[in-house]
Amino acid sequence: IKAGEIGHVAQAQTCYYRNSLVGQWRYYPLTRDMNPTTIDWDMFLGHQFSVVPGTPLAPRMPFDRAIFAQWRCYWDFGGGLYTDLFVHRTTRIMKAMGVRYPARVVGGGGIFVEYDGRDVPDVATIVADFEEGCQLIITGTMINDHPIEDCIRGRLATIKFTSRDVQRNGQTVKDYGYEVLPQSIANRPTQGGGQPRQASRFVGGGISEGDGTQALWENFLQCVRTRNRETLSTPELGAAAFTTVAMGVQSYRRGVALAWDKE
Repeated sequence: IKAGEIGHVAQAQTCYYRNSLVGQWRYYPLTRDMNPTTIDWDMFLGHQFSVVPGTPLAPRMPFDRAIFAQWRCYWDFGGGLYTDLFVHRTTRIMKAMGVRYPARVVGGGGIFVEYDGRDVPDVATIVADFEEGCQLIITGTMINDHPIEDCIRGRLATIKFTSRDVQRNGQTVKDYGYEVLPQSIANRPTQGGGQPRQASRFVGGGISEGDGTQALWENFLQCVRTRNRETLSTPELGAAAFTTVAMGVQSYRRGVALAWDKE
């Protein structure tokens, strides 16, 4: 991307699709020992704390073990799949695109299947436009697990994030990487910089064994030891990604498009 091989980055898309027959986040169990004598309900609600001065974290309400155990289903305690799931995809795709805070965000969706008293939608999409002249689409459902492709579309080519099976030590493992897919010859632009390759190619070398989370933690801890702020996911990147999905929540709940004041 930095070398201009795919041309101007115009659009990217990522997703989070999964399914649970018991209802998303309802799979957290409710037990008899969750009761007012074992749970500090006022502390859980956070009456003594605030992010916005003078506004408690959650309103006072009667004890409810479902809210305690399955708090991700309610706006007072979380942002549903927007904040609790989308942020993971948003962080990595924004890093790959080379963008940070969006100029405009629109959030859509609704509760279309899980009519179980929850607040948060089971289908959601965020569209974020950036001043750099590109757009990011983040979409998903909690009622179907068939995904869309993770990709970045440029004027000259598309980067598609994917994997392939490889043999290592006599075992078949996943090699995670990406494909560079040039635009067709018939539609190849004659101007705009860069010369796309004639054929697609796969670039591997990603984490192929074990849990990728371990590699992220090792990088983070090593950066702490050396006082290096340039982790694989920096605070600045995390703040920009979470701002994007949080704006998606506000847009969905208020029914308006939101603009980011970068000043």
